[in-house]
Amino acid sequence: MTAPSSVRIIGLSAATHREVLGGMATALPEDSRGSARSAAPAPARRDDALMPLPLPPTPLIGREREAAAAAALLRGANVRVLTLTGPGGVGKTRLALRIAADLAADFANGVAFVDLAPIRDPTLVVPAIAQALGLREVPGIPFSSTLVDALRGRHLLLLLDNLEQVTEAGRDIAALVAACPELSVLATSRAPLRLRAEQEFPVEPLAPPDSQGARSVQALATNPAVALFVQRAAAVVRTFALTDANAAAVAEVCARLDGLPLAIELAAARVKVLSPQALLARLANRLVLLTAGAQDQPERLRTMRATIAWSHDLLIPAEQTLFRRLAVFAGGFSLEAAEAVTPGAGDPDCDVLEGVASLVDQSLLVRREGPGGEHRFGMLETIREFGLEQLEASGEADAVHRAHAAFFRDRAEAARSAVYGRQQVLELDRLDADLDNLRAAMTWALERGEAGTCLAIAEPLLVFWFMRGYLSEGRSWLARGLGGHLDALETALRARSLAAACILANHQGDHAQGVALGEEGLGLASSMGDHFATALALTGLGAAHAQQQPQRTVSMWETALELYRAAQEDAWAATLMVSRGSFARRMGDIQGAERWLEEALRLSRVIGHSWAEAFALTNLGQLAWDRGDAAAATDLHRRSIVIWREHRSTWGLAHALLDLAVIAGSSGEVERAVRLFGAAEALLEAIGARATAAHLPAYDAYEAAVARLRTALGEAAFEAVWAAGGALSVEDAVAEASALAVCLGAAPALPRAPSTAPPRVLPAGLSEREVEVLRLVAQGRTNAQVAECLFLSPRTVEAHLRRVYDKLDVPTRAEAVRFALKHGLG
Repeated sequence: MTAPSSVRIIGLSAATHREVLGGMATALPEDSRGSARSAAPAPARRDDALMPLPLPPTPLIGREREAAAAAALLRGANVRVLTLTGPGGVGKTRLALRIAADLAADFANGVAFVDLAPIRDPTLVVPAIAQALGLREVPGIPFSSTLVDALRGRHLLLLLDNLEQVTEAGRDIAALVAACPELSVLATSRAPLRLRAEQEFPVEPLAPPDSQGARSVQALATNPAVALFVQRAAAVVRTFALTDANAAAVAEVCARLDGLPLAIELAAARVKVLSPQALLARLANRLVLLTAGAQDQPERLRTMRATIAWSHDLLIPAEQTLFRRLAVFAGGFSLEAAEAVTPGAGDPDCDVLEGVASLVDQSLLVRREGPGGEHRFGMLETIREFGLEQLEASGEADAVHRAHAAFFRDRAEAARSAVYGRQQVLELDRLDADLDNLRAAMTWALERGEAGTCLAIAEPLLVFWFMRGYLSEGRSWLARGLGGHLDALETALRARSLAAACILANHQGDHAQGVALGEEGLGLASSMGDHFATALALTGLGAAHAQQQPQRTVSMWETALELYRAAQEDAWAATLMVSRGSFARRMGDIQGAERWLEEALRLSRVIGHSWAEAFALTNLGQLAWDRGDAAAATDLHRRSIVIWREHRSTWGLAHALLDLAVIAGSSGEVERAVRLFGAAEALLEAIGARATAAHLPAYDAYEAAVARLRTALGEAAFEAVWAAGGALSVEDAVAEASALAVCLGAAPALPRAPSTAPPRVLPAGLSEREVEVLRLVAQGRTNAQVAECLFLSPRTVEAHLRRVYDKLDVPTRAEAVRFALKHGLG
């Protein structure tokens, strides 16, 4: 029996290499009365003439941590079989070769490499290993016995490359390891072997540049995905380098390719004819672009389509059906969504839970942690493109897309009330996680002329669009839906959508459009007797008229509040009470303002409506400032920032920072005030909003404060400091606010200051925020104290600490503190 394969052994002298292979290949004479198992070779010697592993053609980039972690596992006593798993093209073989090279000195008999890619029959794996090691078949003796006899007593690392198509051979590998106590196996496979002795080691794509991080050439050049692109591009265009002109495009190409090394290499090879900017423009069809790989690569790795097809073809038909239907999800999905959507074109002939688990094992799906620790699943975008091709070819696309749109229409409607409850942050996080799916569902509906479906998704998300800063996007979806055909049964939906669009337009300062939308929505809602839509329209119209017709605003809001109360819409009632209080303050009715705001604060806390609570705190802070109590005002704004941060509300945070900027300027903190103004305006600009008198009761104070600060600093210095504030991250802007609170005696210091220094290397893969949390914990602070220092909620601090424990691989707070002190973080 023969089987094609290849082998290399390192860690042995040339003579010893011949001795080992000769000993392994020795067969007993036909007249021998001994067992073939008695023919085990003598222990190998070692000297400096090493037999090399296959020499990788390019340097390994960005895998230092994985290589060290895998090597540490194999050096330990508890791991005998380590399987590197991951999608095709992620670099499993290249990483395995690095690990093997690093371990060569740790195994007395070296490292043996066997390429199993040509093998298709699992029963041929053991013979292939034996043949590759130079063993000959002994008549009447199973190859497995010959192999065991040859390897028993050998301290050897066996590197088995490309096992995904023959994973059924795992039982034979387990038996071999069990019979040879000094043998360890390092395997690469797109799917695990599912052995009790196996330790899976998922190989993730290279981390692409953070879209929110630094975008300078120097910062991007340190990113491993970008570095790989530059290396491979320079291999085909010798003068290629990362520059100010191309860095952003290169970074985006790497991000769009999910950091998948093979995809990046194939894209980089195209710089002969396409600039990075042109490459980026063509990535809408990745599979057509990512071809023409190196001729010395296996055929399955020369194009991305061939790489993915190799994995796809290993699936059973029911799994192929599930795979292509799951490709309809954009940006990931929950198991609940998969179970609801995938039967849309008929039974996929497999249990969805088991099917998803299998596709994760086959590295065609990735599992991620979603909001609240829930599991979510998704495809790398290049794999998803292949899946969508398969879906179109199957004839199931329309039915599956329709099921997808129906699920997310229902999901949006369920969120209408969920975003006001005590779990509102979690609900908003879930909507954020599914934003790409919501977008895809609305796009599909509009392309088919189903404007009602688009509005049925966009309108219930009003609070989400506002709270998470998607004002322009929310307006766009509503406008596109309202511009389409709606039948008579969808009049109520149109009325609510007009009211929602009115509110979003007002928040962007577009009051003329707000009035037009609100008036049309009010007319429809009133004619239908839809009290909620009527109240919503009156809320928006009242805000639109606040500047020019204040009495009309009061009248509209009084009616709206009565309707909200009658409909038991307590969340909207609390929100409108804040607006009433804010407006009363602007009109000089300080007692009325305080009464409305205190009632709004009380109600929002009773019903768990935390963003209305933050809104009330911000306005109460303005009242405290009116009384001349800077410390109280700062503390109220600090408390609102904690909530705005937890909600990730750019709009709310920006307005709290504007208020604090006024306080800073009046308290002598001139440069800090200008930085806070610059930071707040940049946040508003990022979401398409702006500071206007209609929305900001203290707008006159803002304008006056800015004018005074400009005079105090001088034009040039003012512009420079303002620009510096606009460049601050959210974290640094909040640190400025914390520093102001310290100056005014309102809060403890946040141990962080804005910095223009290059990013520092953090221990154990911790993020900047996790290091801050760990440092404060090491100083003996409780979670509540840490939360107060960092403007976080205690629940967020607990989540940070859980991630710190996971990254440090420690079970307790005390051990985390020891780590912090050892690394100078105390």
